[in-house]
Amino acid sequence: MLEFILIGTALLGVIVGAIVTALALKQKQKPPAIHLDLGSINSDIRQLPRQILQAVQGSTANIKGAVAEHISYLNLASKYDRLIPVGSTVDFIGINFDSSRTEEDGRVDFIDIKTGKYSRLTQEQAKLKRLILGGRVAFLKVKVSTDCEAPHED
Repeated sequence: MLEFILIGTALLGVIVGAIVTALALKQKQKPPAIHLDLGSINSDIRQLPRQILQAVQGSTANIKGAVAEHISYLNLASKYDRLIPVGSTVDFIGINFDSSRTEEDGRVDFIDIKTGKYSRLTQEQAKLKRLILGGRVAFLKVKVSTDCEAPHED
């Protein structure tokens, strides 16, 4: 009896395999024809050295900028009571607290480190600069409640 079950299972496997193979062969299509546009390929190949150079220069500029920020941090840290790395919009906020009791002695500076010959402010930095120069800067204190109370059962 066991032999019949094994033979039947093997036969069923062969039949299923044959059906799957037949369906796969029936659905197989001719590969699509490849149309080569040699002019486009030639143009892409000619632009490749320039694209590689731009990628390397861009990467180098990012590294130079990061190094300049680290060096500047060390330099600026001695000039401020607090130097806070921000990294978005500006690189640092430098704070000198009042050394005497007059308001004119203290100062808060928004600092962005630029490298390169033709570095400019981004649009966001220019907007921030306008807000600061226009006196539209405030100190906000935000109080967040952290008290957790268990639900009361009546």
